[in-house]
This record gives sequence, C-alpha cells and structure tokens, in this order.
Amino acid sequence: MDLHAIIYVSSATTIVPFEEFQESVDLSRAQFREQGITGILIFAAGNILVMLEGDRDLITAAYRKGMERPHHNFIKLYDKPLKTRFFEDHPLAVKVINTDEWKPADDFQSEEQKEYLEECLNSDHSTMKILKDFIKNNT
Repeated sequence: MDLHAIIYVSSATTIVPFEEFQESVDLSRAQFREQGITGILIFAAGNILVMLEGDRDLITAAYRKGMERPHHNFIKLYDKPLKTRFFEDHPLAVKVINTDEWKPADDFQSEEQKEYLEECLNSDHSTMKILKDFIKNNT
C-alpha cells in the first residue's frame, strides 16, 4: 500500500447538533478502523479541518463520501503521498478549538495527548504546517 494523505477544510452551512456530530464521528471511526484509515478532525466553531491518512483509493472515497453531506462546503488543501502516519493510533482523532460545549468530543485533553499532538504539530512536514496554521487562525 502506498501511504497517502488528503487534507480538506469545510465550513458548516447549517448548525449541526452536538449529538449528530458525535454520531457521525463514531460512524466514521468504525469505518476507518476497518479500512486502515487514520487521521484527525479539528473543529473550530463551525470550521472543520480533516486530515486522512491511508491507501489513496480508500481516503479518496472517504473524502468524496464526506462531500455528499449537505451541511458543509469543502475545499481540498492537500492530496499527496505520505512517508509516515502522524495519527497511527487514531482512526479519527478529534481536536476542538474555542467551542466549550463540544469539548467532550476532544481527544486531546490529557497531558499525554496534548504533548502527542504538539509533537506532531512541531514536525516540519507540510501536512503539520497546514494543521498548525488552521489551529492558529481559529484560536
């Protein structure tokens, strides 16, 4: 398998209840776990950045399936081969920024997880620079 990454941003066109968001994340995690897809979803008050890692055909199919959702507009930022996974233990990690009522969905609340994310973001890889800029611009 050739490892590949896709990063896209999305802005919500309607307000989605937290429960619906959590159900969608849980469903995606189950599907991604079966397909060997890993990655992260960063939620910032209606703006979402998603990075998917895995087989190119599988993550492209997941990206296209996401585009079918009626609540969002999508812009692809990155679509290239990847040498190593950054989120190998996460079929879809979630990071919540500036939205207190959605904090329960945040997978990076413990000190260990915060350090792990910070270590990833401090990488010189272009994918991590995109994530870091998204976080900076939405904080």
